Amino acid sequence: MHQYFAKNYIFCPRCSARFKKVEEHLYCPQCEFRVYPSPTPATAVFILNQENQLLLGERKINPQKGYWDAIGGFVEPEESVEEGAIREVKEESNLDVEIKYILGTLEDVYQGKPTFTVALVASVIGGEPEPKDDVAQLKWFDIDQLPADDEIAFESVKILLKKLQAKIR
Repeated sequence: MHQYFAKNYIFCPRCSARFKKVEEHLYCPQCEFRVYPSPTPATAVFILNQENQLLLGERKINPQKGYWDAIGGFVEPEESVEEGAIREVKEESNLDVEIKYILGTLEDVYQGKPTFTVALVASVIGGEPEPKDDVAQLKWFDIDQLPADDEIAFESVKILLKKLQAKIR
């Protein structure tokens, strides 16, 4: 079990008794409630234009304020990964996109909490790029001239960007 859950999930939300760790889940001996800790799903949407340029956003907020990042964010309850990706793109860039394929997945940690990133490749089907929400600016990059690794916000995005470059070269 990831340390985040062991540190932060101490008491049962139903009856307030102290959780016990049983194998890889938490168990309340008083009311028998169980929690199966799992990572939070997030999306990284790699939007490509007709010239095979990639749209990245500069983060406007911490963590990693000022660093380049894929457009994306956390998937909300009752939303598919694809729906979450499309929503996040609209919220952060004003663009409507069509998901072409899933590039891959990778585990990560965001502010101490385990996550897993699903990288999707998309194309624009409507709207004009406009930085919104937690994005300071948007910029199209040639696939062979992406920002340096030390300018990319998250390790998972760095790795997935390299996978994207290898796939479309």
